[in-house]
Amino acid sequence: MVLEIPSDKSQVVLFKSPSCGNCERLLPIFQEAIMPYQDKIKTKIVDITQDMDSAVHYGVFSVPTVIFFKNGQETARLPGIASRDKITNLLQQIL
Repeated sequence: MVLEIPSDKSQVVLFKSPSCGNCERLLPIFQEAIMPYQDKIKTKIVDITQDMDSAVHYGVFSVPTVIFFKNGQETARLPGIASRDKITNLLQQIL
C-alpha cells in the first residue's frame, strides 16, 4: 500500500534503509530538526525495505531522501545527507 499524503496538512517524509550508513547518520539530524514542528507538521519515516511501493511511487531512487509536502504537493526534496539547518529551513517553508 502506497503512503498517502494528506491534502490538507503539511508533511515531511524520510525514506531510508536500515543497511544504509548515510541513513543512520541522517536519522538523528532529521529527528532533531522536526522536533519543534511535531504539532504543526505530520512526519513519517519510511523503511524502503518494508515499503518499496511508496519509494517507487514518489520517485525515490536513492536513500536517504527527505521529501517535503504542502497541501498534498511536493515542494522540496533533499537526497543524501542534509544539515539540520537545511531541513529546518524547508520545514518552515511548508508551514
